[in-house]
Amino acid sequence: MDEIPEDIYNRYLGQRLKVSMEIPQIKTFVGRNSELLELSNSLDKNIIIIEGIAGIGKTYVATRFAEEIKGEYDVHWYGDLSEVSTLSSVMQRLAEFLKDNGRPKLFNHIENFGYYDIDVLITILKDELSDNKFAIFFDNYHKAEGELKQLMEQLLCIEPSKIILITREEPAFCSVLDERENRVAKIKIDHWDDYNDTREMFRLRGIETVDDAALREIHDRLHGHPQYLNLFYILAQKSKPEELMEKLPKAQEDAHSYLEKEVYDSLEWDEKHLLKTIAVYRIPATIDAFLGVEDFTDIDEILNSLINKFIVNEIGIDTYNVHEIIRDYCLSDVKKKKTLRNYYNRAAEYYSSEDANPESLLEASYHYIKAGEHETSAAIVISNANDFIDKGFWNKIEYPLKDAIKTFGRRRHDRNALRMVGLAHLCIGDFYLRCGDLDMALEHAEKSKGSFARIGGDGKFDLYTLFGGIYGEMHKINESREYFKKSLDFAEKNDDDYKKALAHANIGIVHSSEGDETKAIELYLNSLKFFENHNYTTNAATTCNNIADAYSYLNEYNKAYDFIKKAIELYEGTEATCHIANTYSTYAAIYLNDPANKENLDPVLKCLSRSLKIYEKIGHLRGEA
Repeated sequence: MDEIPEDIYNRYLGQRLKVSMEIPQIKTFVGRNSELLELSNSLDKNIIIIEGIAGIGKTYVATRFAEEIKGEYDVHWYGDLSEVSTLSSVMQRLAEFLKDNGRPKLFNHIENFGYYDIDVLITILKDELSDNKFAIFFDNYHKAEGELKQLMEQLLCIEPSKIILITREEPAFCSVLDERENRVAKIKIDHWDDYNDTREMFRLRGIETVDDAALREIHDRLHGHPQYLNLFYILAQKSKPEELMEKLPKAQEDAHSYLEKEVYDSLEWDEKHLLKTIAVYRIPATIDAFLGVEDFTDIDEILNSLINKFIVNEIGIDTYNVHEIIRDYCLSDVKKKKTLRNYYNRAAEYYSSEDANPESLLEASYHYIKAGEHETSAAIVISNANDFIDKGFWNKIEYPLKDAIKTFGRRRHDRNALRMVGLAHLCIGDFYLRCGDLDMALEHAEKSKGSFARIGGDGKFDLYTLFGGIYGEMHKINESREYFKKSLDFAEKNDDDYKKALAHANIGIVHSSEGDETKAIELYLNSLKFFENHNYTTNAATTCNNIADAYSYLNEYNKAYDFIKKAIELYEGTEATCHIANTYSTYAAIYLNDPANKENLDPVLKCLSRSLKIYEKIGHLRGEA
């Protein structure tokens, strides 16, 4: 490293471990000195809000601010929030960022417990932010205000880390009191007041022939709006600014519309074509995504041309978008509805071919709807509903699921449509069961039952299991047993040994709840034999845990110890960290209840200590408590 000057190392290499590479690229920066000073003076606040209308330069200013503070803070540019952003998806990306910076607790908790206990996730995040100096930038916050309001309310009091929100609308989570008590700073990004900023922009772009009077008129007619001044500059490369001013409408809105049209019309055919392709995507996308919609001979050259004209933005590395100011105009130039639908359809196919993460699948669903493919959109949501729910996207799929029910419900004599309706209700019922809303769970289970009653199929096993689980939680033991037995009958009829084993285990839980531990053990052992023979390790470990618990109630402690040790051994083979910690807690309870250990609590404390260490490692706050 001695051969690299220290200032170069610090500027380019030393920061790479600390600064997210998603920070937008800036070609030139003009003015905004007072806003940057105001931002710097706001670093004593916990949350900084950068607010302004579309195209006014919010991201532009925030990007420069991020560069200025990266020596003092570890900067993370979250990137564009979007209509499909959820609190869970934001938490996942923040967890990955923290893990990359040596703080894996939030990531470990999500890996082991998912997103259900959002209060615990927020508590872990607050602890991490309070112990470090991070600066986290959220662009387009207004698009996810409803999802993130709960989080931001909790982050009002964190320090020394900073949260910077870039938004078009004033957030609802903070009050005047928060400003008075120095928790929040609001910086308004407005039009350029000084026409010298307009002059500097033109100079940096290579236009220096405009006299002061003409320059002032250009600045005043466009009200110092940077994005529209940029559009004027594009036209001024081919025409004299004075001539352009003669054609520019007097009314501000008409002037803006005129510039959008004239700039678009001035582009080369391939530039227009690429711009329309990029405009199809509502969130920043890659070159591969654009090529998925249309073929281009030299896409890099065309893209660079649009970037140099400040029409396309590069967001991070190899990710691009077109500003919303001209997106709608680009799409309106697609004359044939069939062509536009084809664009949306190809964009949907691109997202469907991604890593099948929830955000990509929701984008695929959105684009299929725009393409008029409502049933394909519905099928995506239904087929992936459990994954959406597990990863915290329930608010984003509740409406699509109900819309899917409506879409397929029109085809009452189509077996596949009925199956889709049944699965949709089944998914909704399962979600409500997990949330503890048993009445809603039962309502959707009944509706699912109505669909499957007409067509049969594999869905019946899951339906019977859902009913059994709902009635079990309602402490209606007879009804729970009835449905679990129906699931067993279904499995036997279809000669499905795996489902037989699951059904036996569920019926065992019913017997255990009635105090018949002997019968429960008999059924558990039946299931365990299958799970072990077919390498269903997690199922086998869970069953061993249940068996150990049952033997403990029967005061057969030696057998209980054998099975609880076996459960731990099996869980360790699956790296199911949370289950291991829970099983050690069960182990401690068995030791504590065993009369033979009355005078010796060391084994109990040893098990609890192991459990505690695991809970601490994975960030399970309730487990630690």
